[in-house]
Formats: sequence, C-alpha cells, structure tokens
Amino acid sequence: MSGGFTGILNNDAGSAGNFQINNPVNNYSALYATTNGPGWAAAFEGGALVRGKGNTNATMGLRIENSFNQVKFAVLDGGNVSIGTPFALELGGYSAVGSLANKRGLSIASTNVYKADAPAVLELSGSTDGVGEEIGMIEFVTHGDLNSIYNTAHIAAVRESFNFTYTGLTFHTRIGATLAERMRINSSGNVGIGCNAPQYKLHVVGDIAAEGGTLRAQSAIINTTITACSDIRYKQNIHPLQSVLPALMQIQGVRYQFNVEAFPEKFFPGTDQIGFTSQEVEKFYPEIVVTDKEGNKSIDYTRFAPLLLQAIKEQQHVISTQKEEMTMMKEQCKAMQKDIQMLKDAVVNKRL
Repeated sequence: MSGGFTGILNNDAGSAGNFQINNPVNNYSALYATTNGPGWAAAFEGGALVRGKGNTNATMGLRIENSFNQVKFAVLDGGNVSIGTPFALELGGYSAVGSLANKRGLSIASTNVYKADAPAVLELSGSTDGVGEEIGMIEFVTHGDLNSIYNTAHIAAVRESFNFTYTGLTFHTRIGATLAERMRINSSGNVGIGCNAPQYKLHVVGDIAAEGGTLRAQSAIINTTITACSDIRYKQNIHPLQSVLPALMQIQGVRYQFNVEAFPEKFFPGTDQIGFTSQEVEKFYPEIVVTDKEGNKSIDYTRFAPLLLQAIKEQQHVISTQKEEMTMMKEQCKAMQKDIQMLKDAVVNKRL
C-alpha cells in the first residue's frame, strides 16, 4: 500500500470477509471492515476524512443507510447534520417560516407529513438529589467576540421537594454581570414574577402597569391599596367640575343579578348586585364608561368619587344658602315681632 500503510484481505472459505488497513508505525487499524460477526462493519482509528461532492445543503457529504436503504444519518456539504427518516433532528439548515427563514439552528420533527397524535418531543434527562437544584435547562449563549462568551438567559426545571414529582420552571435573564431568576412557575401552577415562592395564581413583587387594555377581576378581594396616576405634572387642560348634581339626580341606582346562563364564558357571580347600568351613565359621563372590542360596556366606579365629592359640595352650597336665608328670615321675624309688640304697646297706652 502507498503512504506506508499495509492492507490485509481475508476471504477464506467458511469465514467472514475482512478488509483491514494498518498503520505500520503503531500497527493500529486505520480502516477495518467485516461482512459478518459481532464486530464493526467499518471502523476508523485515528483521523478520518470523508469528502463529498458539491457545495450545497442538497448534497450529502456523508450518509449512513439502514438495510432498507433509508438514510438515517447525513452530513450535508453545507455542514448541516440530519438524523432520522424523515429527519427528526436537524442542526442548521433552512426554514421557510416567516422571519425564521434561513435562521434555524436546531429542528426537531416527528414527521414531515400530517399524522394524528405525532408530536415532536425534546427530552432533557438529568439527575439531582437536593431540593432547589436544577434538573435540566435550556441555556441561551451569545458570542461577544472571538474570546467572549456570555450566558444571557436560561430556562430550567427545578426540584421543589424531596418528592421527585414536585418540579417547577424558572426563567433567568441577565443584566450586566448578573444572571438572576425573574419568573417562576411552581409545581402547583402558581406564577411568580419577582419572587421565587409564589403563593397565588399570579404573585408579583413590584409595580404592575396595564396600558391600553382592561384589567378585570371578578369576585376578587383586594386587601391592599390600588392607586391611579393623578400627579398634576402629567395633566393639562384642567377644568373644575360644575353642576354635577342635576345629572347625578337622573342616574338611577339599581339592584340586579347577572344573566349567568346567557353568558357562561364571563363567569358572572349568581348573587344579588348593586350598581348602575353603563348605558344610563354613559349619557351623562361617557368618560367613566369603557367599551371593549365586542361592544360590551363597563363602568369605572372609582371615577364616581370626584363626581360625588363635587355633588356634596354643590349640595352643601345649597344647604348653606338656605341656612343664610333662614337666618335672615329669623331676623326679619324678630324684627316684625318687635314692631308688633311696639304697636300693641302703643294701642294700650292710647286707651289709657
């Protein structure tokens, strides 16, 4: 053999056919193949080079087929690796899905045609013996330059108890040099943002903002303070409320029940309620009535506070005015009584 290699071919009758190329320097097998027996069908020891033909991902540089001539492993000329038939696992390659086109790093597929109950599964199998330890994780890493690698975020499964079946999910992100947990879903399904031991379905430690939408709470108990942004620095075109009492006098408070059967998707309570109707309030104060995309209306009852305060002021003004009028009338009555007494005294004196 050229290049200092020796070849051995064994094809004796009654034995398996063998093909072997040895490195004469150390007598190790550089290539070994057999057609029978429990050994390797082909084996490389040391460096091995397999060169394909072509320069696109449509050309296979290396492929391994099973006995049915199905490709089970392929390395394409572009460097992508595919495993399975159809390829269940692909590293790199092309994706035609919107913004993901040509950006696929790892693709896992159970089939390339429609089949019922054929989900793609990614299984991370790990082991831990301590509470709070991570069983497995998905790590997101970025390359700052040739010499800098940063783990920017990760999602991990965390053991929550000595019972292996109690497992939560944690979500970490990085700010500067700190990679910290930001959110957790525990084994009970509670979601914690800013806390790692959520006690409620949604447990938030910190400020919450709802912008451009509706925050709904049905049959909820509020045991803390909810504030509305009211800093005068954020406001303009400020005008005092005036003459609210006549309008409020026309709004009828009602006792009612929700139509639970007609709207089961709303999860309305079946108990008696007290409030107003949105349509009636909207006639006078559309600013405190909210209409959603389906045209359903709701009332921001907290905005009634300034209206009621102004109504009390207006009513108090009426009461104060009436008090002043009554005081004047009392003074007039006293004066009249004094004049009457003087007339009485004059009549008596004249008779005498």
